[in-house]
Amino acid sequence: MKQKIKKHFYNAKDAFLYLVLPRVCVCCFEDLGFKYKDPLCPSCYDNLEFMPDLICNRCGVYLPSGGSHCHRCRGSKEKEYKCSTIRSAFMYNKAGRSLILAFKYNMDLSLKDFLSENLISTFYKYSEIKDADIIIPIPLQSAKKRHRGFNQSEVLANLLSSYTCKPMLTDVLVKHKKTKTQAFLNREQRIKNVKEAFKCIGADKIKGKNILLIDDVATTASTLESCAVELKKNGAKKVYGLTLARE
Repeated sequence: MKQKIKKHFYNAKDAFLYLVLPRVCVCCFEDLGFKYKDPLCPSCYDNLEFMPDLICNRCGVYLPSGGSHCHRCRGSKEKEYKCSTIRSAFMYNKAGRSLILAFKYNMDLSLKDFLSENLISTFYKYSEIKDADIIIPIPLQSAKKRHRGFNQSEVLANLLSSYTCKPMLTDVLVKHKKTKTQAFLNREQRIKNVKEAFKCIGADKIKGKNILLIDDVATTASTLESCAVELKKNGAKKVYGLTLARE
């Protein structure tokens, strides 16, 4: 009897909240209804492209024609990168982009569970990154973090850390250089923009360790690479990258 009363109470509560704050799809803004739990409507969810099997062995970019490496990672070029492996949950298409932008800029923290579930499943999907010892979120400049109120990468990394029992460190890597927003820059500008933008302040904590960097999107992967350069310089054994989306 108590369980039935409790169930009716929560249904009534959800219905009231829906009347006050109706839920819509973050992509097409279609009404979702108060019993629908996912942030995307069924149609937009079907358009969420999870990363296929045909990806570059190193940077994780989609290879529609197949092959083991993209042209930027092929042959001896692969060894030039300090971030040895990058993996992502889904493609940065309209549905994926809508999820991340809502989470990142609209500060919709209700998305964190849906996004972290996909990040966690991606982590376990790829054996090549599972030997990470430490999880480190890509840091934001302090002013930007204060303005936004949170670091989206840190939120995701914290949930991944809790699930995998791998420690998350936020006091090892800092962003000490002010940079432009990467979204408006081309590949060459992105690489230059984040070069030497990050500094390791806790080398003793990462020496000899495998590090997993967490970010929301990898486009050129220049941010991940810039962080990896600094971490490797300070004694990290291997550095991997894990993101929600890959462009």
